[in-house]
Amino acid sequence: DLVARRWTGKIITIVGGPGFGKSTLLSQAIAEKAEPSAGSDHLIVASPLDAQPGNFALSLARAHGLEPSTIPTVRDFVTAARELPLGRSLLIDDAHQIVTTQSGIDALDLLVDARPAHLGLVLVSRSDLPLPSLRRRRAAGEVIEIREDDLRLSDEEQRALAELVREYNDAQAFEDKLYGWLHAARELPRRVLRGVARV
Repeated sequence: DLVARRWTGKIITIVGGPGFGKSTLLSQAIAEKAEPSAGSDHLIVASPLDAQPGNFALSLARAHGLEPSTIPTVRDFVTAARELPLGRSLLIDDAHQIVTTQSGIDALDLLVDARPAHLGLVLVSRSDLPLPSLRRRRAAGEVIEIREDDLRLSDEEQRALAELVREYNDAQAFEDKLYGWLHAARELPRRVLRGVARV
């Protein structure tokens, strides 16, 4: 599982359009750590308000249980993060909501560029994030990318799911419903998913 590698110090990006199961994948990764002792996850579901750096800094502080009044800026969070315990991972869902303003781009770029190496980072978005620091780290091999092709079910997996789920009268309609939609597959019983779902 690529998302499990958030503990290795690399940045993980998950990029895909609506309905590809990005948030579901993130929730499952949090719920199913490979090792219970791997570390602690801290989730932010970004909103349009986080495009303002002060609000983003507030979200960062709250996610990590820090006193908001001590974290007025993202740079303050980066400084405070150096003192956080090892084995923490920051997961930002809907990160595209942050980069709708130049100040939001700058704030997220600072986080990517200056975060301490022991703080894992997962960025989930609907499109590529316009961050210079992310491009540099990608070129340096420090970014693990999960894209729509990784989230999409193969034709073989779709057929297997359609065959296994007997309650659907029209297997072709079920297959059409699932085409490329990992989140729909995750609605099926977990015993089925363990055999045919992939990430």
